Amino acid sequence: MVKIFLLFVGVLGVVGCQSFGPNEVHRTHPLYNEVISRSLNEQFLLNLVRLRYRDNPYFLEVGSVAVNSSLES
Repeated sequence: MVKIFLLFVGVLGVVGCQSFGPNEVHRTHPLYNEVISRSLNEQFLLNLVRLRYRDNPYFLEVGSVAVNSSLES
C-alpha cells in the first residue's frame, strides 16, 4: 500500500513539473516576442501622431524580459 502511494505521489510530481523549465520557456517565448513587437508598433504609431502635431516623440527600448513562475498547491 505504501509503495502504491509513493508511486502515485511520484507520478503527480513528475506530471506537475512539466510546465516548468525549458519546456515552458519554449512554449511561451513566441508569445513574449509577439507582445513586445505589438508594443513597439503602437509606440511607433503614437510617435507619428506626435510628430504630426509637432510634439516631441518618446522612445522606450525593451532591454530584457523578466519572467517569474510559481507553483501553488
